[in-house]
Amino acid sequence: MTDDPYETASKIAASNCYCLIIMRGLPASGKTTFAHDFVRARAAEGRSAFRIGRDDLRNFLCVGSVPRKKCIGTREQEDIVTDLERTIIPPMFASGARWVVEDSTNLHPASIARLESLANALNIPSAVIELDVPVEECVARDALREDPCGEDVIRGMAFAMGRSAR
Repeated sequence: MTDDPYETASKIAASNCYCLIIMRGLPASGKTTFAHDFVRARAAEGRSAFRIGRDDLRNFLCVGSVPRKKCIGTREQEDIVTDLERTIIPPMFASGARWVVEDSTNLHPASIARLESLANALNIPSAVIELDVPVEECVARDALREDPCGEDVIRGMAFAMGRSAR
């Protein structure tokens, strides 16, 4: 597929085949906006798509979270989020959705492999769409959020992805 995420998404939608779309990118790179736009566009066409995000699952499970602070779980809580994700995606396709967009922050290669394995088990293709937004732009966007990740977190994730953190 092409490196242009919008062109990739258009080709996936035009194919009308089932697909697990795996979003990847730094915080504030536009993954959630992209995912919502994709799902809304399919709905406007009368076609079914869903979006799922690990942050949504974490927030669902988070009790007593402090406003303006991310609900970051323990390893055990993250395992529950992973189990929920694996449990929720198959019924989305079973309900008739052609596309499920997995919208999670900066997915680690092992997480991508886990999602691709799930798609394979469902006999559904998967596609990774990476939003390659400059680190400085992500930092600036994040600073405007109600619940920011923080510059250090974004730069750390960029470094872990092998991108320049400066």
